[in-house]
Amino acid sequence: MQTAQTVKNTDNPFVKYVKDFGVLKDNSGSYWSVQMINILDCIAYYAMITTLTLFLTGNVGLDDDISGYVVTAYGIAVSLTLVVAGFVTDTLGIRKASFIGLGLQAASRAGILILGLSPEIPMREWLIVLLIILTAPGQAMMQAIFQAGTKLFSSARSQSASFNVWYLLMNLGFALGGMSVDLIRKSLGLDISYIFALGAVTGFAAMVVTVFIVKKSEQMSVTEEEQDLEQGTRKLSGWQRFINLFKQPSFKRMLALMAVLLGVRSVFLYTFMLMPLYWERIIEASSGELTNMGLLQTINPVMIFIGVFLFIPLANRWNMFKMLTFGAFISACSLLLLMMPWSWFGETVASGYFWMSAWMMFVLSVGEIIWSPKLYDYIASVAPKGQEGAYLGMGMIPWFVAKTIVGIAAGHMLLRWVPEGIHTGIESSTLSFWDSPEAMWFVLACWAFISVLVAWIFRGWFNKGTVTTGHVT
Repeated sequence: MQTAQTVKNTDNPFVKYVKDFGVLKDNSGSYWSVQMINILDCIAYYAMITTLTLFLTGNVGLDDDISGYVVTAYGIAVSLTLVVAGFVTDTLGIRKASFIGLGLQAASRAGILILGLSPEIPMREWLIVLLIILTAPGQAMMQAIFQAGTKLFSSARSQSASFNVWYLLMNLGFALGGMSVDLIRKSLGLDISYIFALGAVTGFAAMVVTVFIVKKSEQMSVTEEEQDLEQGTRKLSGWQRFINLFKQPSFKRMLALMAVLLGVRSVFLYTFMLMPLYWERIIEASSGELTNMGLLQTINPVMIFIGVFLFIPLANRWNMFKMLTFGAFISACSLLLLMMPWSWFGETVASGYFWMSAWMMFVLSVGEIIWSPKLYDYIASVAPKGQEGAYLGMGMIPWFVAKTIVGIAAGHMLLRWVPEGIHTGIESSTLSFWDSPEAMWFVLACWAFISVLVAWIFRGWFNKGTVTTGHVT
């Protein structure tokens, strides 16, 4: 009986999952240093990106459409530099690349803080825009560094658990960043420019960690197979490697899937390109008080942090692509909540829209917990050995296009459906559906559901060459 119980406990996916984290003892101290930098960087990034449109319109004085263009330019700069960030990181090494990436971000954010608090400086608006764009290459480099560092400072057997920890800690940083928004903006009553002070401080702190703790000598040894692949890859020029990717059928399928799913993935863009001004012009304008924007933005990373940890043990029990499309469908459904009558969620416009938004973020997060890890699994399953990084980096091309389209359209959508003073029409119930904010979410929901439908219809083609995991199909 004891033997049977032992076998039963061993087969328990949660017990096995927790035990799997025991392999993290293989990892060097530099692995944990990289994760510490990961948390600090994510705090700064999330706090900045969730308040950027508020800062540009409220503090800098840009119009909605111009603000959207600036955020778009920032996204484009991140996406473009992300394509080459991996090559730069490989060339410079983790320490040097981290120091450059963090230094560029910290210095730029310090400059934005000074300009944000100094309205008398000539050409202040465009200097701020320039500094925002200059933070992008540093952000792209850090994304590449976290993935490369997680791999280099972990052993072969601990790599899967190491990436799970990286993803969990990334969302922990996002949650802390969201909380800091309410702390700075509401609790302390400080100017929103101080969000960039937070970014500068965490950036310099991360640089200290990089200089004194991260060590190249602690990189784990690679297998002979990986060494052969790396040497073979280095014989090709960067341009040849780039061209070879587009000759691979698996890469074309991966790129196509990334493009198809943009309607769902773009929902996350709406949370920082549309939501802050949406909340300000409806909830805050109606109540006359600052709302807990940071709390609303924190729902997603907190749920991801908890949900992914609990869901990963069960994730491989079902077909990868089915889980991907099912989760994407749930995320798309989150937009339907924003089309419902506000009176279903609260007694006042402010409370109704607050709780409607909270439930929307909840449903969006449930979907992400299911489909987001599966998207990375899909990339890993179709990428040839040794080219996972290239597939992941080049898979950002459709995302780059989506950021451009949504960014350019965001300001115009806000002007059309969420202009200043929109709360009066909502309170008096004089708006038609097509003139209300709900119409904006209807249009975006249609795109999201079409994405899921197309992915499901062509699932046979997308699944070619994938390695199916799990025993339930």
